[in-house]
Amino acid sequence: MFHMDLLLPYKETEQYGTPFTQPPPIIDSEEEYEIENILDAWQHSRRRKLQYLVYWKGYPHSDDSWIDYKDLHAPDALADFMLTNSAMAG
Repeated sequence: MFHMDLLLPYKETEQYGTPFTQPPPIIDSEEEYEIENILDAWQHSRRRKLQYLVYWKGYPHSDDSWIDYKDLHAPDALADFMLTNSAMAG
């Protein structure tokens, strides 16, 4: 934890280069980001809600996030994940 008075404003320098730039979302009728691949799956809470850990295309792994199955619109990435995990299980 830091005291607010110890923080300095961000200043871009040549030594560190430009900060990571994230690609804009694909805009069709609403914002949608492209999934590079699915990293993991788990069932969350008492309702056993299925979620997938996704790696977003063009973003660092620090932006990976858990997405509900109903919100996942990446059938190719899901098929690859299922194929990889069934091969590891067998």
